[in-house]
Amino acid sequence: MVQPLALGIILEHARAEPALADRYDFSLGVYYSASALTRAIRKHGPGPVLFSNYLWTEQGNLRVSERVKQIEPGCVTIFGGPSTPKYPGKDEAYLARHEHIDIAVRGEGETGLRETLRHLLPFVEDEHADGFEALRDVAGITFVSRDGSRRALRSPSERALIADLDALPSPYLTGFFDRHGWAFDAAGWKARGPSAIRSLVLETNRGCPYGCTFCDWGSLILQKIRRFSMQRIADEIAWMASRRVEGLWVADANFGILPRDVEIARLIADARRDHGYPKQVITNYAKNGAERLPEIFRIWMDAGVAFSPVISIQTTDEQTLAVIHRANIKTSKYMELSRAYRELDLSVEVQLMLGLPGATIESWKSDLQFFFDRFQQPQIFVTVVLPNSPMASPEYVAEHRIEVDERGNLVACSSFSRDDYRRLCQLTAAFKVCTSLGLLRWFLLHLQWEHGVRALDFIDALVAAVNAPGDDHPELRAVFADLSYHNDELQTVERVVDYVNSDGWPAFYGDVRAFTERRMKLPWTSAMQALVELHAALLPSKAKVDSARTRLDHDALAYFCDAFDQREPERSAPRRPLADYAPTDIEIAASTLCAADLTTLRFAASIYLTPLMKFELDSPLDSLLGTITSSAGDIGEILA
Repeated sequence: MVQPLALGIILEHARAEPALADRYDFSLGVYYSASALTRAIRKHGPGPVLFSNYLWTEQGNLRVSERVKQIEPGCVTIFGGPSTPKYPGKDEAYLARHEHIDIAVRGEGETGLRETLRHLLPFVEDEHADGFEALRDVAGITFVSRDGSRRALRSPSERALIADLDALPSPYLTGFFDRHGWAFDAAGWKARGPSAIRSLVLETNRGCPYGCTFCDWGSLILQKIRRFSMQRIADEIAWMASRRVEGLWVADANFGILPRDVEIARLIADARRDHGYPKQVITNYAKNGAERLPEIFRIWMDAGVAFSPVISIQTTDEQTLAVIHRANIKTSKYMELSRAYRELDLSVEVQLMLGLPGATIESWKSDLQFFFDRFQQPQIFVTVVLPNSPMASPEYVAEHRIEVDERGNLVACSSFSRDDYRRLCQLTAAFKVCTSLGLLRWFLLHLQWEHGVRALDFIDALVAAVNAPGDDHPELRAVFADLSYHNDELQTVERVVDYVNSDGWPAFYGDVRAFTERRMKLPWTSAMQALVELHAALLPSKAKVDSARTRLDHDALAYFCDAFDQREPERSAPRRPLADYAPTDIEIAASTLCAADLTTLRFAASIYLTPLMKFELDSPLDSLLGTITSSAGDIGEILA
């Protein structure tokens, strides 16, 4: 569990105003379940109830808010956070759709809530008073009238951004979490309940200089970066380390963009050396960060601080980058960062976005091909139209003819139709099966090198074939037909599980041969046969209970290891044809995954689609896949 820093700052800022501290009881704190909140309301009576809306909390907040109004209509429900709509018309519609919401705060919540509570004083002291009408004078909120009409009224002005961030009290340093149900003892921070505190959020600045249309960094994109003081940051890091907090989430949009971020990294490293904590840092790294990020990573590596280098490239297509206003973040910067990370011997996590405006089927194939050529397993997110992002603005929606589904996923726009989107999703899922699960990775690489067939062209042809009428290629249809994809998780993994349980890989690769010969018009060679036998040996099967030796007509392991260019993987090329390599025996150790039950295997087939894990069994080829840090042999520990 992570402590709610945002709510802590908001409440402490309101409590710091004497008039509010005298009239409101701020001792009730933060609640993580509907039952706990409703018990508190029944005990203490009506009052303002705050809800912080994020993509992952909004639906739960709406259910709890409705319940609050059912048990105590006198409560004033106040919604804020990045998933509470801010655009004119959308905020009013949101309140009309959810009649249990009284007030929506737009933008930064600290000053907005304090001013709202100040103007609500007449109402909370006498609910018959005309307190809500006074809210017309509060900038940056939308509220419903109390005259029975429930008209949504939007204040005409917006609040200015908070200039001095240090004017906001730190809920860590003020003891907020001590007062509100958290305790620290010899074992570390813990909730006075079942959930341990293992991670905390550190905010060192606010704002983002970029204007990517898919992003909503607290409505602070295209903004000058405002900073908390180094003294406050140092004090908070020391506070966290002394309480043995294991994980530190640095809530910056671009950590590493400022020169002082190197010093902040040193503060974290010093805390790790002096106290043993924090053990891990998670953050959003600077998009053009080749200047400082390698130094930051060296500092953390020397101190034993765990971290995951992430490059959020989103797309390599110049047209799409222009449409999403990200053209100032060049693909060449990815190359610089990737090279710098490899020099540090770091695994790199790369992120792509599926379904961006401006993208086409061909541009998406090029994106996937770009990372296949670099031996990278990208983490792929579907594009969600966040309610307060520039992409959600009425003007942008109209310009690019954006359509979303019931979950807010962008499923059509001016550059692709809904049918195209379904094909994009299926192509992505097939790419993941072939590469992340490893069913065809090495085979496809060989086809590129020696037969001139791009991996994505083969996968695209495969998807087209299994979608065509007919009953040919039954094994391929069983795996690849009707695949769907959502946020790095395949929705259909049952057939892969069947192969593991039945040792069905020979039949699958027999169908791969038939497809290669009939559809791709390529003659089947002894080299291709060696590769599908290598794949079958590397994939888990319940028939594999011990280490097994497999005879290959050509030494595929040596072929790929000889070809790999450590410094520039995209330049990898075979030294000689695979057919020229002598026969060899390979020994592959079975893992716990081979003997797992069906539930475990379904879980594994899903989780191993993430870029930092692999589904295949351990082999010398692992060293070529720069993003892999966990293997199939770890499944028992993961599920424990």
